[in-house]
Order: sequence, then C-alpha cells, then structure tokens
Amino acid sequence: MVYSEISQVLKDIAAVGKTLQDQEINSKIIDLQGMIMDLMQENQELSQKVNEFDSIKNKKKLLKKFGNFWAQDAETLAILNKQKAPYDDELTTSIYCPRCLAKDNKLVPVNNFQHFDDLYELICPVCEYSAIVR
Repeated sequence: MVYSEISQVLKDIAAVGKTLQDQEINSKIIDLQGMIMDLMQENQELSQKVNEFDSIKNKKKLLKKFGNFWAQDAETLAILNKQKAPYDDELTTSIYCPRCLAKDNKLVPVNNFQHFDDLYELICPVCEYSAIVR
C-alpha cells in the first residue's frame, strides 16, 4: 500500500468519524494517523539504511589491500604503488582504515600523517589506528 492510498483511507475514516460526531472515534482516528505517520517515517529511515548498507557493500567489493590499509579500488592502488609517501590529500581520501571497516563497517579515510625520517605513518582520525607506509 502506497502513501496516497493510506492517506485516502485515513481521510475516509476521518469523514465517517465526523459524520458520527463521536469524539472518542475522532480521537482514535487522530491517534491512528499519528501512528501511521510514525511508521511511514520509520520505513523511510530503514529504506535509507538499507541503501547505505548496499552502497558500502558494493564499495567493499572494489577495495584492494594496501599494506595495513585498504585502497578504494585497483586504480587507486596502482597510483599508490607508483608514488611514495607523503601522499596528497586527494589521494589519502581513498585510503581507508581497516579497524573502522572491520568494527563499524565504515569507510573512514586515513588522512593524517606523521613523518619519521624517510617513513610516514598514516593515522585514522576516528579510531587513531596507525601504520607506517613507504
């Protein structure tokens, strides 16, 4: 049943309640309308979560292992393998934290760097997981 059909049924019920002029029925109709609106909002939120999950699931299929991290896709991995650290900001937005991905199923870019001589450490801004990249 779609929103317009539900809306029409509620209008029909409200019209019947008005003709009966029964306050208790009208009160129950108003309660029912509120509950249905709440259910519709919950349904919309759940649909959005399903879409987000599907999006993450599809993105995870493309991920490629980059040292202790995940690269967005094969193209990003190829660029990372050709370049040396430090990587520019645009590229680090395509390198993801393995801990956040495993724990929370979130793709969090590891865009913080620390420099040690000729080594660079990538750091997750959320969970602070870090590892050296060369």
